[in-house]
Amino acid sequence: MGPLLITAGLALLVPVFWITVCCALSMTGGWSTLASHYRDQNARTESGRLFQSGKFGWVDYNGGLILKACDDGLAISVLPPFRFGHPPLFIPWSDFHPVREVHYGFYLMLEARVGSPALVTVRLPYWLKSQLIH
Repeated sequence: MGPLLITAGLALLVPVFWITVCCALSMTGGWSTLASHYRDQNARTESGRLFQSGKFGWVDYNGGLILKACDDGLAISVLPPFRFGHPPLFIPWSDFHPVREVHYGFYLMLEARVGSPALVTVRLPYWLKSQLIH
């Protein structure tokens, strides 16, 4: 097998592997479940806070989220390299319940279930406290 064939194979396999992993994380962490109920059609995260951390189900998005607190809810998207299988979300504040403070390593975060009945448990940055706890 020549070097050109190996290079061509890797050029094909690496992107396919990346897309597969991103889509699998979306499905197993609950992002795809949330997207079926809360897909954002308005691209509200354009001016959101970059490199935010959160957890959806068991999948950590450490520094990989864009969050924007709007008057009526939270706009959430994933940074572009990880966006495969992760459409933008918009979740109304009233759909986070019950919200509680949790220690996650060295950080204080907010944990809540989303939806009624609950679809996914999420952990979000503490700076969202004033919007999430009403």
